[in-house]
Amino acid sequence: MASLNILYIGYWSALDGLSEATIYPHLKVLSEFENVNKIFYVSIERSKQKVKFNISTGKISHIPYHSPPRSFFLDKVEDFTKLPKFLTRLCRQLKIDKIICRSSSAGGIGFLVWKRTNIPYYVESFEPHAAYMRESKVWSKWGLRYWVQIYFEKAQKKTATKLIAVSNGYKRYLIHQEKVKVCIEVLPCTVDLDKFSFKSSKRNKVRSNLDIAKDALVGIYVGKFGGIYYEKEAWVFFAQCFAELPEFTLLLITTDEPVKLINKLNEYHLPMNRIIIDKVAHDLVPAYLSAADIAFNLHKTGQWSFALSPIKNGEYWANGLPIVISRNIGDDSSFIYKSRTGGKVVNFGQELKTSIRELRKLKSYSTASRKKNDCTRLARMHRTRTLVEMVYSKILW
Repeated sequence: MASLNILYIGYWSALDGLSEATIYPHLKVLSEFENVNKIFYVSIERSKQKVKFNISTGKISHIPYHSPPRSFFLDKVEDFTKLPKFLTRLCRQLKIDKIICRSSSAGGIGFLVWKRTNIPYYVESFEPHAAYMRESKVWSKWGLRYWVQIYFEKAQKKTATKLIAVSNGYKRYLIHQEKVKVCIEVLPCTVDLDKFSFKSSKRNKVRSNLDIAKDALVGIYVGKFGGIYYEKEAWVFFAQCFAELPEFTLLLITTDEPVKLINKLNEYHLPMNRIIIDKVAHDLVPAYLSAADIAFNLHKTGQWSFALSPIKNGEYWANGLPIVISRNIGDDSSFIYKSRTGGKVVNFGQELKTSIRELRKLKSYSTASRKKNDCTRLARMHRTRTLVEMVYSKILW
């Protein structure tokens, strides 16, 4: 049995919540394969903050690449010139056998290393990032970052050994619409089902600490506002929730600036006494989810949103929470719509009074068995870590 040395490229800081939620678990799964000798995880560090990497296995070594922020243009020049050269030297020194890239952004770097070394590279969490960012008006059609990303996504579709999409819908699109010949697997963003499972003790503790009434209908949103997420539509929706549901309380777990949020609450005349804003470590999110009754996903729907796999959906479902979500968000909206379980598909920004009144019905998910309901069933089917092992086994043999 061959003993493999793997270079794993992440495009975010090792301190980033995305790295903790999506990269760390995959490194652990990789390390458990007998034919994996060493894993060298490279992260891009933009700040001077000291990086702590705490996965306790001797197989994984963390190699931070420090690239202090200057400007978008100079950062990209660094990413696509100096970093590939650095990684090429690493590949030769460490005798790398395979390269795994997390996201199509990291895949662009993997492509450049492949050109220099001919080492097979795999891109997981492959999405039409450029198209989605342009559609969400985060990037301009004429912007440099859009065209750079388009170029590298096209290159990966031709040269990667395997692409790993996060939705079945995008795999079908790549095969039937774009006629991509590269082998394609599907691996949605998975979660630790035990870690995110519902715990009544945590529910009681968090509700008590936050002074939430026992009979309150608590909705929770974990994430940001604006950009690829609804903002105006979200605040209008929440305003309708408060108007239609006297027992409604909103719990926002977000890294957005509190001043900005408070200004929005005032702008849309939302009741401050029924809204709780907090910023918590990722490890504490499961406890806050346990305190809630329903969850919200605010990803914008659009032409390309079918290719996504929001990790928050897996975390919500693992906790037994039904999700209020827009249409066409990855495979998840169709799971909910077709099975009529796991939440409700709505059109944010439209008149939603009927839908909002139905939110009370969703509370039945939490008053029943939160550890074994339709939501947790969807999590076990579509977001379990065993899916990672299944896909990686096709890469490593």
